[in-house]
Amino acid sequence: PVERIYRDVRVCQIYEGTSDVQKIIIQRALA
Repeated sequence: PVERIYRDVRVCQIYEGTSDVQKIIIQRALA
């Protein structure tokens, strides 16, 4: 179970990172 939780956390961190990059790209496109 610990490995599963760690894996889920990593996926969430990766997803958050990509979403942050997308936000920056969108802001630059709108600017």
